Amino acid sequence: MATSDLVLEVDFNQRDASDRVIASLRFSNSWHTPDVGEWIRLVDAEGDVCVGQVEEVHNLIVSIRADWGTWISTAVIEVSGTAQPDPSPSFRKPLTV
Repeated sequence: MATSDLVLEVDFNQRDASDRVIASLRFSNSWHTPDVGEWIRLVDAEGDVCVGQVEEVHNLIVSIRADWGTWISTAVIEVSGTAQPDPSPSFRKPLTV
């Protein structure tokens, strides 16, 4: 299983009917075009991160199956008066203080 240092910006809230995220290689951090089956890092504008496996490549458009088990969110929730990292890949949760 191939992996690379390729990082693509995605919008985790915009997924296709197969629960895949779509990314453009136009603004990637590398000239490398990923192969189907390759694992790459995904990041969104809020700073959330996970890895995903490339399922399709069409010119500059890549369809990626995100591995939600690797999800790292910048959102925090308040539990019993202390801020705790939110372990779930919930999208659009507001920050609480």
